Order: sequence, then structure tokens, then C-alpha cells
Amino acid sequence: MVDRTWVPQNSPTNSVLNGPDAVGYRSWAVGAGGTIITRSRDDAVLADFVPPETSVTSDLTRWVTTPGGAELGFSVSDTASPSLKGHVVRAQAKAVRAAGVAPVTQTSLDSGKSWQSSERHLVTAQGETAFLSRSIDQAGNIETARTSSVRVDNQAPESDDDAPTGTVDGPVAVRLDAIDAVSAVATIEYRRQGPSVGP
Repeated sequence: MVDRTWVPQNSPTNSVLNGPDAVGYRSWAVGAGGTIITRSRDDAVLADFVPPETSVTSDLTRWVTTPGGAELGFSVSDTASPSLKGHVVRAQAKAVRAAGVAPVTQTSLDSGKSWQSSERHLVTAQGETAFLSRSIDQAGNIETARTSSVRVDNQAPESDDDAPTGTVDGPVAVRLDAIDAVSAVATIEYRRQGPSVGP
């Protein structure tokens, strides 16, 4: 206990805590001959009612072009769980340390109808995909889901031209077109290879 001040309590009480703590309590009575009998005890208390907070670490401002799609990264902070690992109070120390397991992060691609809790969170759909993310700590506190979106385009655009296939006597104007159904066409490039020389 950081604060070792004894507070008189004549009825049952509830204390608001968050994280590991040691609570001491004592009682005393006047025995025969006026002898004061005191009994005191320290117990480990583990309280966690604050949900974790999840942040997306992936760069969501750019298009993802890798063949496998977008792998989402997350960072989770929890006010109670990280500090539990080093907390030691009597026989309950092992149980308290075990409770300090990191929170589990979940994602949903269907507006929260189903949640994915695997170690890898992949988005393979082409275009912009909205997803929900949240974390659940070992105490069962569920974070309010947050909405983000990621953009995937790993398919190359298709180019075309209207150049004639036969021999043309004179200059030729060639129109170049390109189609990209996902992220739109950024630029069109061409190069001249020089005239073909036959036998």
C-alpha cells in the first residue's frame, strides 16, 4: 500500500481501484482484563474496469499494392494489465501476474456482425474497405469499436491504342487509353522503338 493511513469503517464498503493494489485491514477488540486484541491482514486486490485503447499503426493514407493485400498493424495500451506482471503480494502473486496477459485485438469487415481475433489481420478486397477494430483485455473489458478504412489495389491498369495494323503512307495520329477500375489511371507512358526494316 502506498497510503498506509488507517481509515475507520463501521460498515461494509466498496473501494474504487484500477490495477493491482494491496489492501490492508485490521480489527481490534477489548479482551478480558482490558487487553486490546488486534488482528491485521494484507490482501492482493486486482481491479480492472477500464477498457484498453487501440490505435492503427498501418499507413492508411496510401494505396497498398502488395500482392497479398493489406496487413493491418495495431498498438494497444491498457492502464491495468501491463503493470500486473511485476506485482507480488503473498500467495496471490502468481494469479495476479497471470492476469497481466496482453489484450486481444479484433477486427470486423462486416460492420461488427463477426470479429476476427487472429494474429494477422488481412484485407484482400480491391478498393477501399472499411473495418472496425477493438481490443478486449483479460478482465473482459471491451473497447468501443473504431471505424477506419484501408485501400488496396494490386492489379495493374490495362492500356490500349488505336494504331492501324497495316502499312500507312504518311503520318499517323495514335490515341492511347488506359483503364483502371480501382484507383484510376495516374499516367500513360509510351516509347518509340524506331521503324521496322524488312528484307
